[in-house]
Amino acid sequence: MITTKINDFLDSGQYATTSIHYDMSCLKIRFQNPSNLTAYMLYLYAPWRIVKDGTLVNSSSLYPSEKSYESKKEFRRAFKKFCESTQELQAQKATRIEISPVTNDLTLHWQDGTMLEKFCTSTDWDYHLYDKLQQETYDFCFNSSSAP
Repeated sequence: MITTKINDFLDSGQYATTSIHYDMSCLKIRFQNPSNLTAYMLYLYAPWRIVKDGTLVNSSSLYPSEKSYESKKEFRRAFKKFCESTQELQAQKATRIEISPVTNDLTLHWQDGTMLEKFCTSTDWDYHLYDKLQQETYDFCFNSSSAP
């Protein structure tokens, strides 16, 4: 199962450091080694949330919409603030990934207790995990019989 493979990899400590990037449609998390070589990439589409100590740190619903701002400058300021909310997760080590066998919901745990929770809501696709080492992509969706 892919979760066992990833958790074994995270346990080894080789590629457990995360790098987080946002774009207009998804949250991208790279799992890297100390030389910034990427082994896995996780692409998450809404809905997702990041929680620490019972407090919401960030979520897909907080993603700023450019249409909501009068100028690009205002939007860029809001987007920068949105990205800064997870700055402390940059270069932090992930410790475990869990994928629900029933719903394919995903939970990613970091060493400081922060958790990312991804909720599957689509029967088409909700998130992708790219194994760069094996050149394989795993697609996950709600209650999919094709998910590993």
